[in-house]
Amino acid sequence: FEAANCYPAAILVMADLLGAKRDGVQADLFVPEADRLWAEARREGLGWSGRTMVGLHVGAGGSACNFSPQTWGEVLRLLLAETGWNVVLTGTAGERGLIAGWGDDLLRSPRVWNSLGELSMGKLAAVIRGLSLHISPSTGPLHIAGAFRVPTLSPFCPFPCMSPAVWGPQSGVARFLVPPKEACRNFSLRKYNTCDFSGKLDARRVVDEAKAMLLL
Repeated sequence: FEAANCYPAAILVMADLLGAKRDGVQADLFVPEADRLWAEARREGLGWSGRTMVGLHVGAGGSACNFSPQTWGEVLRLLLAETGWNVVLTGTAGERGLIAGWGDDLLRSPRVWNSLGELSMGKLAAVIRGLSLHISPSTGPLHIAGAFRVPTLSPFCPFPCMSPAVWGPQSGVARFLVPPKEACRNFSLRKYNTCDFSGKLDARRVVDEAKAMLLL
């Protein structure tokens, strides 16, 4: 199969050949009470209590393809323009540069909480636990959301080493946006930090899918 040196994909293929069922792995996380209370107080302080809160994570470690920061910025712009949702931006201090070019109209919106670099692991988990939807590439917070059964929406590459079968959450409600293999074949043997998914995935598609998920 393609990308034969991809060990996680090889394990999955071997399991399929042996007839093993892919029934998922149900992960569980526990949030310290102090962090849970802090997250509730922070949400109340923002005036967001009782309102839909969506997470948006921009950075990723490179295990799978990811949009450019500009595309993620357009996702935020469309969310603010077309929904009444409040949006939490999550990430590390080292990822702050990814959103530096987004502009004050987005980053200083009263419906945006830029938490990059501000949250401990416990507080991050407490915030994610309270989301209605988490939009994220392949990265750790995506799996935190899955453990709390928070619905997730993610762009992914169709090739084995970078596919949701290998890197997607194994619990919760996860929806993956995956372009056809033919659209990405020229990129399959290279590794890029960001990807335009050959134009088959974009900010418009992400926002339309997000709205469909929360309107169900």
